[in-house]
Amino acid sequence: MYNPRPVFDFIRQEQSANRRVALATITAVTGASARSCGTHMAIAEDGRFAGSLTGGCIEAAVVAEAQAAMRDGKPRTVLYGANSPFIDIRLPCGGSVELSIAPVTHARLGEEACALFERRKSFRLILSGTDQTVTAHDHKSFRFAPGHVDHIPPLRLALFGDAAAMNILHRLAEACGAETELFSANRSLVAENLSAKLLLSPESLPDFAPDLWTAGVILFHEHEWETAILQTLLSSDAFFIGAMGSHKTQAERLDRLSAQAVPPESFARVIGPIGAIPSMRDPETLAVSILAQVVDQYNQRFLKASHMMAV
Repeated sequence: MYNPRPVFDFIRQEQSANRRVALATITAVTGASARSCGTHMAIAEDGRFAGSLTGGCIEAAVVAEAQAAMRDGKPRTVLYGANSPFIDIRLPCGGSVELSIAPVTHARLGEEACALFERRKSFRLILSGTDQTVTAHDHKSFRFAPGHVDHIPPLRLALFGDAAAMNILHRLAEACGAETELFSANRSLVAENLSAKLLLSPESLPDFAPDLWTAGVILFHEHEWETAILQTLLSSDAFFIGAMGSHKTQAERLDRLSAQAVPPESFARVIGPIGAIPSMRDPETLAVSILAQVVDQYNQRFLKASHMMAV
């Protein structure tokens, strides 16, 4: 799943310890590839690294090239796979991957990028030249172009409910690199998750601010909680709004929204029944099904441009 933040957090940690670090970025792809143009890997002087550029085919070689780049202080372009001078390194997919590998010269690169991720702001990372820069940018999707990469916030799930699938979906999403926020009237569930917020009543909701890269997921058995939450989500930029329940439950849900004078043209934004797999009967399958649907929509809307760079 798209989330470059761990790469920049690794850079931040190395820079805060006054250790050199390099950044490798995919700049061109031919044929099939496990990663897209603009994907990063950060490498420390001692060979530790964060991120990956393939399924493990070239990472050891990239570490060696990055260490050499840090020693001589110069960026380099390296090709692996088809037509590469490194005949002992082949990609199983049969294609090739071109990388830009450069010592990180901007002393606050990791700190600045992580601060923007923390504020869920998109930014442009300049790769051309000898000094990388990070600049806040108001773009909506991930894009790679020669000389720069436009990064967006990673997927965030705002989970509302009391269903058994809540905790499972929360753990799955975080394991895949998504950010999560939990809101529940179930005190036991809130107690298990220190960052969760307790819902006291359907009329008294805690502040939450869904942005464009947020998916709102509602998992209540008691559906009277849903209307106020849906109204808030529908008034936001959230790219995905979905709720658990049958087709009959969905019809009743929309009736309640209509009674609150919610415009009918917005009803199409409320997905129900939620999930990529129809007729789920257990919380584990429901959680997997929801995450698959949300990730697919996030990728289609915000990452499609990155996949178009492969030639």
